[in-house]
Amino acid sequence: MTTVSELINCLWKAPPYPAIRLHKDRTHPENFVYYKSWGFNIYRTYYGEGSDKHWAILMDALKRQTYLSLRGLEEDMEYELDTRRRIHHHRNKQQYMEDLERLRKLFRLEVREGPELEGLDIYQVRRISAEENKEGKVITVGGRVQYVLVADEAVLRNIAEGEFVVKAVAYKWDRSMNWGWMRIPTAYLLELWQTLVLCEEMDRDIIWFLGPERELEKCIWPGEDSVPATSCCSEVRPLYRHYSGQGLWAEIEREIQKLRIARTAEMSGRPRELSSKFCLPD
Repeated sequence: MTTVSELINCLWKAPPYPAIRLHKDRTHPENFVYYKSWGFNIYRTYYGEGSDKHWAILMDALKRQTYLSLRGLEEDMEYELDTRRRIHHHRNKQQYMEDLERLRKLFRLEVREGPELEGLDIYQVRRISAEENKEGKVITVGGRVQYVLVADEAVLRNIAEGEFVVKAVAYKWDRSMNWGWMRIPTAYLLELWQTLVLCEEMDRDIIWFLGPERELEKCIWPGEDSVPATSCCSEVRPLYRHYSGQGLWAEIEREIQKLRIARTAEMSGRPRELSSKFCLPD
C-alpha cells in the first residue's frame, strides 16, 4: 500500500547543493516552496445549455470529496500502518498530521476550458495534454502520474442525473495494453493518486480493463484493493461498490477471462466450452 509518508516524500524536491542544513529539512515552514503540487489537470469539452451549473457541481464535488478522503487518513489505524514502514515513516502522530495538512494544501485541480476544447474526444484531449506535459504544464511527479481528467458531455450529463463520475485519461499510453481511459467516481481522486504512485513501484498499469471500449461508457473503475478505501469518507452509497457500473466492470472482466482460458486451451489443443457474450479478436 501507499502510506502518507511515501506520498509526501514523492512531492518533496530538496533545494540543490549547496544548501545549509535548515534548507534540507522538509518540515521547516520556509521550505514549503520546495514541495510539488499533487492532483490533476481537468479539461472541459462540453459547453451546452445548463452545463455551467453541472460543471460547477462537478468541481465542487472533486475538491470537497478529496478533502474528506484526506480526513479519513487521520484515523489511528492509518497512522499505525504508516509507522510500520522501515523508511520515510513518521516519528509521532503530530508529524503525521502535519504532513496530512501539507497534502491538503498541495492538492490542485488545474482547469483547462475554452472554445478551443469544445467537442474534443478522448484521443484529441490526450494529444493536447501530452503536448502540455512536454511544456511542463501538467501536474505530475516524475513518471508516477500520467493522467488528466476530462469533463465531456457524457460526464456533465451524468452529473445532472446524480451519477458523480469523471473520466481519467492517460496521456502516455500503450494501446496494446488497454484503452487508456476510464470513468472514476469523484470521491476516488485520492485513491487514484495513491494507486498511481503504487503502480510505479510495481511496474504495472492501473487500467486492467480489456473489454470492448464501448463498455467503458457504462463501467466505472472499482478502485484498487491495495490502497485505503478513502472514498468511503464521502460516499453515502453502500461500501466498496458505490455504483452499479463498478460491478459491471468486474462482470466484464470475468467474461474476458473466460475467453482467455478458452483461447489458451484451444491453442494448446485442449478445447473447452465457456460461454461468453464477448469475443476476443483473432
